[in-house]
Amino acid sequence: MNTGSAEEISESCTSCGACVASCAFLKKYGDPRELAKRASTAEGRSIAYECSLCGLCDAVCPESLRPSHMLLDYRRQAVKGRETDLRPYKPVLNYERIGRSALFRLFAVPNAAETVFFPGCTLPGTRPHQTFQAWKYLRKIYPDLGVVLECCSKPSHDLGLQEGFESSFHALRERLQAAGVRRVIVACPNCHKVFRQYAQGLELLTVYEVMAEHGDTPPIPLSERASVLHDPCPLRNESAIHDAVRKLADGLPCQVDSPKRSRGRTLCCGEGGAVGFVAPGLAGKWTQRVHRQAGKRRIITYCAGCAGFLSKGGEAVHLLDLFFGGDSGRTVGFPFTYLARLWLKRRLRRMIGR
Repeated sequence: MNTGSAEEISESCTSCGACVASCAFLKKYGDPRELAKRASTAEGRSIAYECSLCGLCDAVCPESLRPSHMLLDYRRQAVKGRETDLRPYKPVLNYERIGRSALFRLFAVPNAAETVFFPGCTLPGTRPHQTFQAWKYLRKIYPDLGVVLECCSKPSHDLGLQEGFESSFHALRERLQAAGVRRVIVACPNCHKVFRQYAQGLELLTVYEVMAEHGDTPPIPLSERASVLHDPCPLRNESAIHDAVRKLADGLPCQVDSPKRSRGRTLCCGEGGAVGFVAPGLAGKWTQRVHRQAGKRRIITYCAGCAGFLSKGGEAVHLLDLFFGGDSGRTVGFPFTYLARLWLKRRLRRMIGR
């Protein structure tokens, strides 16, 4: 299997241009072979922070190379060598830290529970009602369902803070396994990617796969105008989830199309890799491409981060809004997202009795 190392890409990249044609970052800095030549310099490694780490370059590479892995490794090297200034990322790192704090954390796992719902950070903050209703739905299928509110620490992971990430996520995984948890149901694509890569020994499902299999989730009233489905890039290689989401979309009272750039070749929404903190122009180009592809159609996605980012340029809704959105499907905006998470934690504790 290709590792995505600079040495491998330097030797194997043919500079065919397939990835450059799809990415504004590569158009600015050169193809992966050119980037691999910069591995020996701090300046060459630092430009990796302008890459969204979305993996589209991996998906279109005819040689099956993994340039995104090389660029993530550059970030890790930059952190180890103290070559990068992490001050621009203080907001997202504080967000992660707060999400792991005792004030916002909830570990409610009944003694008999083998399954927990792990909704992540952004979904509970922006959509506390939808998150609560999703938990209630899942509990009908898994009567002893537990729930864990905590951050998976993906911001640290993507910024190259690997040591801190591994420490925090290892503690979370160990606690889950010590409680007898065997299955984790996630709603966040980023959480899914982290659990898939670092939580060996735990079965992983998404709420969308459960909904598609078990049904009984009639959509709320929705205008029938055409919509387009946006697949989040962290789930680029998860065809089973793509299929489940499309099965759910088929039950909506409107036409929902998959654009040309979807599934394994989906576009980043612009939030990936925290690029917006240092190169908002590059982040914005991703967002613009998604909206150009959608035309004037409403965007339906299944990532709270994508929904928030894409809402800046047009109408974008979360799939769970359309099933658990209640009478309005309203969302919460910053800074009230923190209050929403506390509300959700309190309500879940009341329901579970912990």
